[in-house]
Amino acid sequence: MAEFDLRQFEPSDAGEIQLQSYMEVPSDPKVWEAAASGGDCFTGRHDGRIIVCSGIVRHWQTRAEAWLLMGCPVSRTEMLWIHRRVSDFLENAGIVRIETTVKQNFDAGHRWAKMLGFKAEGRMSRFGPDGTDYQMYARV
Repeated sequence: MAEFDLRQFEPSDAGEIQLQSYMEVPSDPKVWEAAASGGDCFTGRHDGRIIVCSGIVRHWQTRAEAWLLMGCPVSRTEMLWIHRRVSDFLENAGIVRIETTVKQNFDAGHRWAKMLGFKAEGRMSRFGPDGTDYQMYARV
């Protein structure tokens, strides 16, 4: 039987995960050190391979921004496990408003954000590092 494991995110996890092609991720290790020092983040493994890193960055007591690194490839079983972990994490974060962004042309990302309880708030023009548009979502 396949083994899933959930643990605290460590900065080295961001370099170990094999990312899906749509992911645009900061390469500066200080970004991941800051995420890990906040403590509100986790890494999920399946059979020893990192399949997800996720967390929130608190902007203040009632507002945070959610982030996620998704592994490649991810099976249907792994995606279901990831969805449950992320959903539980968001539900138990104790934050009034959690925001996230999704690349404008990434339809699966928009569907998943909505499944997690996020609502679209508006287009963010030229938001991405390559100048692409993103959609802002919030879960309130």
